[in-house]
Amino acid sequence: MVNLIFLLIGGLGIFIYGIHLTSDGLQKLAGAKMKWLLTKLTHNRFVGALVGAGSTAVLQSSSFMSVMVVGLVSAHLLNLSQAASLIVGMNLGTTVTAQIIAFEVATLSLPMIAVGVYMNLFPKKEKWHFGGQTLMGLGMLFLGLSFMKDAFAPLKDDPMFYEFFVTYGSSVFWAVLFGIIATLIIQSSSAIIGITIALASSGMLALPASIAIVLGSNIGTTLTAQLAAVNMNRTAKRAAMFHTIFNLVGVIWIMCIFGWFVDVVEWVTPGDASYVDADGMQPYAARHLANAHTVFNLANVLVFLVVLPYLVRLVEWILPPRKTKKIEGMFTLQKGYLKTPEIALMQVKLACMEMFKVMHDNFGLCKGYLKDPKYEAEFFKNESMVNAYRESISVYLGKIGVYDLTEQQAQRIPAFMHVVNNVESMADCVKKIVVIVRELYEDGTKLKPSEVRVLNGLFNDLNKYLKELEKLLQKPVRNRVIALEEDLIEFRRNKLDKAKMSDITICLHDFVRKMSNLLVMTREI
Repeated sequence: MVNLIFLLIGGLGIFIYGIHLTSDGLQKLAGAKMKWLLTKLTHNRFVGALVGAGSTAVLQSSSFMSVMVVGLVSAHLLNLSQAASLIVGMNLGTTVTAQIIAFEVATLSLPMIAVGVYMNLFPKKEKWHFGGQTLMGLGMLFLGLSFMKDAFAPLKDDPMFYEFFVTYGSSVFWAVLFGIIATLIIQSSSAIIGITIALASSGMLALPASIAIVLGSNIGTTLTAQLAAVNMNRTAKRAAMFHTIFNLVGVIWIMCIFGWFVDVVEWVTPGDASYVDADGMQPYAARHLANAHTVFNLANVLVFLVVLPYLVRLVEWILPPRKTKKIEGMFTLQKGYLKTPEIALMQVKLACMEMFKVMHDNFGLCKGYLKDPKYEAEFFKNESMVNAYRESISVYLGKIGVYDLTEQQAQRIPAFMHVVNNVESMADCVKKIVVIVRELYEDGTKLKPSEVRVLNGLFNDLNKYLKELEKLLQKPVRNRVIALEEDLIEFRRNKLDKAKMSDITICLHDFVRKMSNLLVMTREI
């Protein structure tokens, strides 16, 4: 008995790690391209559903896709309707995992692992490494499933286990609840489906109970998106809520016609699910469960795509806009995104944009401070926020660097550090100007009106360039970057160099130099 338990636990561990390796490898191969697809091809809800299905099928992780969608919504790159169409399609795409698991290819698991290890260790090209990781993960997935089947097979002859599963398997409601709770705990619907397939193939679970567990896992997997959206904006919370409602309602209406649904699954799937072979296994059970998962999600896609706009309105009614005025504060970098570096880096970019905006606000306050010191308190509050941003972003980038990154992702980390350091240096230049002017106030003197007019002209020109730089930080365009570089050179040569040399103009010289450095980095992030 102890050996069987060890075999079961070990098989489950190998299976779950295989899912992780497969998903991680595919994410690195296609993650950045998927982000582009999700934002560009989702304006039509039917096309969006296809993109969501295809992306999830390729990446082999509905959890990753959920986090990515919520992250894109939080970044205002997707609206709720676009996110909803992707979520509808995601549920269909995730059925590919169950179809793969249902194939009886245990004999190929060790060769797949061997080839995957070779591809991962020896070739120099990055794509070969990720391809090897994916292949190795698939091999481990099949090997772990084989171990679990071998562990469950003898247990069906044990009176205690047999009585438990007969009692438990007679209630479809408890089977759904078990699927929900187990998925919440393990955080992988694919793992629960794999375990259920092993149990059904070993004859320990009847087909209706097995299907009910698979349905329950569809509800449990929505927790990932809910957790990701906890500290996000209202739209991101609505996207996560839509995911939960979509799966919950889908399971409820299927449960209302559950007997007919099981009949449909048996009709579309060849072979008798209860057939027992010479080894005491039920070889057709796996295919029945995989098809049940696919039929369930396909039916929901067809139904909910039609009523999608109304379901979006329902979610907006459940989570209405906040009535209280939004409290201004820092952009929070979420630890939950660290496991998906592509989204974590996107969050870093958003934080850098917010940091730049605070610095830009201080630049405007500095201009006002030339005439009136009333802006000083607000100025130094923003200055503290810029420093806090630098600290939090630097720490977050260090945490991202711990994870296994693609070459492109790894290169973006030092690029973001340069961005953060340059923005802080620009803020320091503005702070020096305020300190200089404050000393003049304390000495009982002020800048001459002629000096203020010259400085106002310089500030106005720089403010125009800062607005353009902010746009380029968000989305760099090569021609516009080159044009702004030339404008800064002309500004420095024709205006700044000709201004009367003073401590303030020296600070502005340094400010423009940092702007140029930051402009170069727009191409790297």
